[in-house]
Amino acid sequence: MSKTDQNVPLCIDIDGTLTYTDTLVEAYITWLKRSPWAAIKAWLYIRDGRAQFKRAVAKHSSINVALLPYNEELITWLKEQKKQGRRLILTTASDKLIAQDIADHLGFIDEVIGSNGVDNLSGHGKRKVLVRRFGDRGFDYAGNAPADLRVWPAARKIIVVNTGPWVRRKAEEIGHVSKQFLRQTGRFDIKVFLHELRVHQWVKNLLIFLPLLTAHAFTDMSLLLNALFAFFAFSLTASCVYLFNDLMDLESDREHLTKRHRPLAAGTLPIDIAVFTLLGMPALSLLIALLLPWSFLGLLGLYVIINVAYSLLLKSIPFVDVFVLASLYVLRVFAGSAATGIPTSIWLFIFAAFIFLSLALVKRTSELYNLEKQGKTQAVGRGYKVQHRKLLTNVGIGSSVISLIVLGFYTTSPAVTPLYATPLLLLLLIPIFAIWLARIWRFTLHGSMNEDPIVFAAHDTMSYATAGTALVIIFFAI
Repeated sequence: MSKTDQNVPLCIDIDGTLTYTDTLVEAYITWLKRSPWAAIKAWLYIRDGRAQFKRAVAKHSSINVALLPYNEELITWLKEQKKQGRRLILTTASDKLIAQDIADHLGFIDEVIGSNGVDNLSGHGKRKVLVRRFGDRGFDYAGNAPADLRVWPAARKIIVVNTGPWVRRKAEEIGHVSKQFLRQTGRFDIKVFLHELRVHQWVKNLLIFLPLLTAHAFTDMSLLLNALFAFFAFSLTASCVYLFNDLMDLESDREHLTKRHRPLAAGTLPIDIAVFTLLGMPALSLLIALLLPWSFLGLLGLYVIINVAYSLLLKSIPFVDVFVLASLYVLRVFAGSAATGIPTSIWLFIFAAFIFLSLALVKRTSELYNLEKQGKTQAVGRGYKVQHRKLLTNVGIGSSVISLIVLGFYTTSPAVTPLYATPLLLLLLIPIFAIWLARIWRFTLHGSMNEDPIVFAAHDTMSYATAGTALVIIFFAI
């Protein structure tokens, strides 16, 4: 480093540069979780200016800056600059209170310049403050966004961080780009986006077709089309729910062994993309749902309400959470009935309730197993401790057994006779499902189960073989 560089302060943006997230959004989410009504009313501060809104959020939030997804490559370089005597200044449009917390956590930042409740330091506002403080060309600046194109013309040297080709090209046209950090983490990527939407989880919504299957009505094209509409409406809604859950669970996910790799938690997907999607995608789902009976729309709304209640409160209550998860699976079956007009039998309802309760307990049990491997005693935001694993296992296996008993009663009930020529063949389904459930629990108890058993089944050859064998048995029974 030259003597000149050593004497010129290095100013660093936070959102998208130092971190792969938006600290204002994350701070607002923590406020929303703690005081939903107060956080919603906070939008009234916008009339007094963005800086006032940012200050209100900063004062009432409890963002854990230690868990933010930081740009480690940039931080390593900044530490080297610091060792050589460089003065490092966080210069951000975020509120100064949040920026100061980040500076205190990092431990090598000399000064913080940020929005203060009066001045909003974004774009031209940031440039004006920096020029007034250090003079034109009297500072170097590291940024990433189009807003930084307004700051760079006043900087002596430009440090480009995590930008797209257009911003990088514009920065090179402005002045001397002395350093580039071109890792694309935190920028939009369609594969990452689809992963965040959990498109692979849409397999759960195939339960919507179950009433069609049990009523042998797959040849009715109008009913099949309704079921397809219901499938896509439910899938889009479910993806929005996953987005909402991930936004609410950012802190706990970052402390989780596997969930910390989720796009929003890891910062591989811009958080603003998630917010805009969450605002827009429900409209598409609603348009599809309006093609179906009103009862389906009501169940879709109930699904959203239960999920929101689960994210904000119910997931932290032991056993209530697993019953809620099981109810969401059963709700999909009823949604299929509402879309097609085919009623769900009491037998199917009871069977689905117990088998999905068992699978929900598989999910919790495997999470506790992973916690134990990490040497932790309790998951963040959950009501379970590792010593509850045995109890959850016993209840889960018991639920599996009850579901098989219900299946046995169904196959010998009078309700079966009109639908099947040889209903006794359906008894073969009991050992088929018993083997599958036993295998699921064996993997769980050995610690090799994916934390979501449905996702596990979607990638498991034996699960496909089980489903295929069950369909063959049903075919011959018909």
